[in-house]
Parts: sequence; C-alpha cells; structure tokens
Amino acid sequence: MYIRTGTHLKRKVAKTQREELLEGIERKAGIREIMVITGARRTGKSTIILQYLKDKIDAGIPKKNILIVNFEDPRLRGLNLELLNRIYEIYLTEIETTSGEQYVVLDEVQVIDGFEKFARYLQENRRINVLVTGSSSKLLSSEYATVLAGRHMDAEVFPLDFKEYLKFRGLNIKTSLDMMAERHSIKKELREYVGTGGFPKVVLETEERNKKDLLYTYYRDILIKDVTVRYNIKDIQKLEELAKYYMANISSTNSYNRIKNILGISLDTVERYSSYLESTYMLFFIKKFSYSLKEQVLNPRKVYALDTGLRNTVSFAFSEDSGRLVENVVFMHLRENIRVSITGKMIDRKR
Repeated sequence: MYIRTGTHLKRKVAKTQREELLEGIERKAGIREIMVITGARRTGKSTIILQYLKDKIDAGIPKKNILIVNFEDPRLRGLNLELLNRIYEIYLTEIETTSGEQYVVLDEVQVIDGFEKFARYLQENRRINVLVTGSSSKLLSSEYATVLAGRHMDAEVFPLDFKEYLKFRGLNIKTSLDMMAERHSIKKELREYVGTGGFPKVVLETEERNKKDLLYTYYRDILIKDVTVRYNIKDIQKLEELAKYYMANISSTNSYNRIKNILGISLDTVERYSSYLESTYMLFFIKKFSYSLKEQVLNPRKVYALDTGLRNTVSFAFSEDSGRLVENVVFMHLRENIRVSITGKMIDRKR
C-alpha cells in the first residue's frame, strides 16, 4: 500500500509557479472548507497542490502532518471507500503526526465512490484541511454536492493562458511598455502558442517532436482513462471518430443530427459520447443565446477545444484554420477568467 507524506515534496515541486492560481487556492482554502480542484489531466493540478503545500511547510507546518494519496498509482488495488479508510488508518498508525495544522490530499479521487463522505468526515470531525483533485467536471455533480453542500470551495485548472505562457517562456509582461518593447517576440510566441497550446510540460519542452508526442499521449489518456474506462465504452472506434470530428470542427456550429448521419451512429450515442467528452474538459459546447429554452436545445451548438495544441495534434491543420484557432484561444481565455451567472452578470472567477 502506498502512502506519501510531505517529506517527499521537495523533489516533486516544479520551479515555475502560476501565482494567480496559487493565490486563489490560498484564499479559498483559508475559509477552511473542503478545497476541490478540477481540470483536465496534465494541466498541473497536482503540481499546484504540491507548491501550495511546500509553502505551508516553509511556513512551519510539520511535513508528517501532510498525507497525499494519488489514486492513479498502479500499486493501489480495489479502489473503494474501504481502501480509503484503511489508508488513513495506516497513516495514523505508522506516521507520528505532531500538533498543528494537518492536510490530506485526495488526488484524482473521482474513482472512489463515496469519497465525499470521507472528505466531509475529515473536515468536520477531525478538523483536517482536505484538498481534493479530479479530472472530471462532474466531480461536484448533484450526488456529490448533496453531501458537500455548503462545505466546499472549488477551483478549475486549465492549460496556461497566453500571459502565463509568456512567463513560462521567459517573457514577464507587466505593463503596456513591456508589451511594446517585446511586441515582435510576443507575436512570434503567439503563433507558437496557437500551434502547440498551453499544457505546462509541453510549453517547457524544447524538442518539437517531444511536444507532439506529449500532446498525443495526453489525448489518448483523456480518451481512454477518462472516457472509455470511466464510462465503460465498448465502441472505442466511434468514440474516437466523434472526438476527432469535433477537433476538426472547433469554433463551428455542430448538430447532433448531422453528426449522427456523418458517423453512422445513433442520436443517443452522439449525445452521450459528447457529454462524456465534455465532462473531461477536452471539449466545450456552447448553446446559441436565446430567451427560449426550447430554441437553445434545438439549435446547433458551437464546439471549442480545451487546447489548440491538443487539437492540432489529432486533426489536420490548414492555413484557413487560423481564424478558428484564434477564436478558440479567445474562448478559452473567457472560459477560464470569466463566469456568467444565471442572472447574466459577469463574474471574475479569480477574485
């Protein structure tokens, strides 16, 4: 059985930090509710958590007071609530914790049915700081939210936006004067960003071939681990055909009926597979604005990809795609930074 404590943090923490995300998590975690961090795999959720915990250790939190459980570790078997309880009991028995703040991290916890009850128990009964990560947007679906209602704060992690990308590439643009001075470099970097996207490890990779290999691996992992395995998909070929169709048609309107005819699958299958892909953050579907709910449902939806690099890896790119790729970048910037409330007001999600 595999248990990791804060003692192992130093060799795992990346040097480059995403300050705004870390500040947001620090602020929300300070409310002392269960911290739920979601986002597609490989966007940096675990790294951000480790950076956050390293700051806590630097501030004086004992390393042994931190328990980290990664549920994608292949050494873990029989992933269920009983295993989760056993891990915690072994931690309490084998690791001599000290007084002060304690932290438990449940990494990629969506594979454990009933995890929310355990997280609530730790937070309420043991007064422990609980941080949960998952690569499914349904991590806080209705059944989870019922148990965690009023007891959680949430944050989403996306690939780097262009400002973060520039920092990772060594260009720290803070003022309009900086932008003017570096405008030629910024234009060059924007072309690169649209082409290879903003997954942190891909951005830091120097070899072009390695970038493509990483992106294709990410695509396959999302498709297989987060869709095929999680939802017990039998017809993997049709799932991949649908994913590639959407990737080839980003920033365009798409009708389920039209896709049904093109791919030769049932309307129900198109709808289900589309919702599965959206739950992984790989794709986003935007309804046409209308005051009529019926019109929203019946009209085709626009589809956008999580990352243009991911899209370009699995779909042929042509010069005429540049406008649609840039539109996708703009959409993701808005999706990451601004959330629309039910009343239609714009809310800055980073505040």
